[in-house]
Amino acid sequence: MAKWLDANGIDEKRIIVEDNSITTSQNAIFTYDILTARYPKVRQIAIVSSDYHIATGTLLFRALSILRANVPGNEKLEVISNAAWKAPSGSLSAMFQAGALIELSGDTETAFKIYHDNYDIHELPPLK
Repeated sequence: MAKWLDANGIDEKRIIVEDNSITTSQNAIFTYDILTARYPKVRQIAIVSSDYHIATGTLLFRALSILRANVPGNEKLEVISNAAWKAPSGSLSAMFQAGALIELSGDTETAFKIYHDNYDIHELPPLK
C-alpha cells in the first residue's frame, strides 16, 4: 500500500508503515503505539485495507482505542473514515473477528486457539 500511495503522489513523509504485526490485533496495537508516540496531536485517522478486511480492521482499531483511552493520559483516536481496495475473496467471519477482539483484551491463548481451530493458523508469536 505504501508503494501505491507513493506512486500516486502521497508524500512519503505522510505514509506510516507498520510491518511488525502478524495478526490484525497486533497491527491495531502497534499502529496505535506508533501514532500516539510519534504523532501525539493526531486524534482522527482513516484506515485503508482490502474490502474483505476493512470491517475487521476498523472494528479492532476502534475497540483498541476505547480500551486504551481508559488508561489515564491516553486519548481516544477516532476512526473517521475507511477505504477498501477490492480483494478477490469474501469477508472475515464473525468468529475470526471475535478471536481478534479477544486478542486485543490480552487473552492471546484463547484467541490463538480460535485462530488455530477455525483457520489453521499455527504458532503465532505473542506480543512483545
